[in-house]
Amino acid sequence: MQKMQKYFAVLLVICMSLGLSACGGSSSNSSQQPSSESGEIIKIKLSTSWGEQSSVQEGALKFKELLSEASNGRFEVTVYPSNQLASGNQQTAVEMVQNGDIETALLGMTVLSFLDDRLAVANMPFLFSSYEDADKLLFNGEGHKVLDNIMKENGMISLDYGEAGFRQITNNKREVRTPADMEGLKFRILSTCPMFFDLYGALGANPTSLNMSEVFTSLQQDVVDGQENAVDTIRSWKINEVQKHITLWNGVYDAVAFVASPKLMDSLSDEDKELIYDCAKQAMEFQRQTNRAAEESILEEFSKTMKITTLTAEETEAFKEAVKPVYDKWYDKIGADVMEAFGYKR
Repeated sequence: MQKMQKYFAVLLVICMSLGLSACGGSSSNSSQQPSSESGEIIKIKLSTSWGEQSSVQEGALKFKELLSEASNGRFEVTVYPSNQLASGNQQTAVEMVQNGDIETALLGMTVLSFLDDRLAVANMPFLFSSYEDADKLLFNGEGHKVLDNIMKENGMISLDYGEAGFRQITNNKREVRTPADMEGLKFRILSTCPMFFDLYGALGANPTSLNMSEVFTSLQQDVVDGQENAVDTIRSWKINEVQKHITLWNGVYDAVAFVASPKLMDSLSDEDKELIYDCAKQAMEFQRQTNRAAEESILEEFSKTMKITTLTAEETEAFKEAVKPVYDKWYDKIGADVMEAFGYKR
């Protein structure tokens, strides 16, 4: 009997020890951040402001592929084009990233500038004269760091930058070769970019704000005469199907910010943060190359149904002269330090 009592006592001690060990392990794991050792599946929603037939969508899918491969499948990225998660509203999409309802997003800098006047710098007219300028001033220059800091101050983490390209002018009324040709056009612009009201007002147009999801129908029904977007964006939203004229003026460069919610990034281990940054950088390099390579074929497609006008150097100078008041008004709003980081000095 005594032997049996000793046997049960020893067994009880062993069970208690195992139980405490198991509880201790569970408590420790629950307090740790997700990491490459945890094996936990991390799901990420990636929202974009572009349609499925766009280089931005291709960049988003490339990020999904790269991150899944680099993490051995621990990260699951679901891509939602055309601001589906925000019912087509671009400003709502930004706010959802800030509060963590959307983990990551690809958003045009034109969309983000409603947050902070300084973000309008990337869209100032004729600030970039070529893609080489964009590479030098934004992607590989001081401008990148400046934008990163401004994003962080406004509740988002910048992962990297892509591009939609140079925004071109389209309309149904007439060929546009001079600022005078813009006179009186009912022109759709983004409400999230206040600088655009001054820009297209300076050109004599009547700027009207509309969400991108409303643009096709509004052009089709003559609610507005024209709009401006990069050719890749025009194609992805099928704007070319309801517009007769496109003018290649290269007046505004459209950068794309790849942003993440602080809620997501704060939940990750340092190792996983590095994975996301690295995959985002690779994906955006791929996206920019894809965008630039596709422009010629997109314009060839447009030429079948639209009249394409390319401005001469003299005609471009006339537009540059017409938009000088925009710099007079926005230089101080953006700030000399930010302007200079993008190569502009008074």
